[in-house]
Amino acid sequence: MVLTKLTDLFDRVYVINCPHRTDRLQALEDNIKATGVADCSKMHVFAGVRGELSPPPKYWGASVGAWGCFQSHRRLVEDVLNEDNDSIDSILILEDDAYFPEDALERINKFMQNVPDDWDQLYLGGQHTSNPKATTNEGVLKVSTTSRLHAYALRKKAFKKFYTHINEAPDFIDAFDHHIDHQVEIAHKDGLWSAYCPESWIVGQAAGKSDIMQEESQATRMWDAYTLISPNDPVEVGKPSVSYEGDGARSPAVSYATYQGKDAVAAFNAIVANQGLVDPLK
Repeated sequence: MVLTKLTDLFDRVYVINCPHRTDRLQALEDNIKATGVADCSKMHVFAGVRGELSPPPKYWGASVGAWGCFQSHRRLVEDVLNEDNDSIDSILILEDDAYFPEDALERINKFMQNVPDDWDQLYLGGQHTSNPKATTNEGVLKVSTTSRLHAYALRKKAFKKFYTHINEAPDFIDAFDHHIDHQVEIAHKDGLWSAYCPESWIVGQAAGKSDIMQEESQATRMWDAYTLISPNDPVEVGKPSVSYEGDGARSPAVSYATYQGKDAVAAFNAIVANQGLVDPLK
């Protein structure tokens, strides 16, 4: 089976990277080359905004790092709009802490083959804040509300809607810790565009210091894609987990991180067997 790289699946692949974080850009490029998910020579590196150097207005209720993140995504989409290039129908935006597991390319291709034609936004990685909806397309879920923007795609027909919505200043004014991904969640909730994601996340976030949170993550993280879990309870790549949904949802439900190798699958299935849950992995 011939697999198509991200740089051919989308008209543009962008990487948001603050110029002083050459370590993160190098780590991402090494990961991409190792997994073969994209052609690094075709990717566009977009200079991220440092909130401590370009400080936010007084109404901003989140950190300076969150301001820099917001401005980075905003400016990138603004540049795409102002380029006014008819040949750009789709873009993929990666933050420089994106992490691709070894089977990512195969799973990306399968997902893209099954994505509905009406998509406006796609998430390859993220964190659900409400349970996604099933679709008739194999391996594809419709987003209800999803956080994190380390690996998402936009289609041309949604560029202006996305840009206008994230610039809706009244939503940010005096709001406590309201980040750009929280703003995008409002669009999902209001049905402003169609967003889809895979049943299990494909792209995680690499270990290292976050410029947004100013915290050090010791592990590469993947937030469960299939069931809602605590915002502060990620699962590590390669390690299975079990979580439960609330009243009225599938019960019981099995959740798992992107897995790597037979040992991880075996460990996950052992949890399923021991707790009498459903759907062991193949």
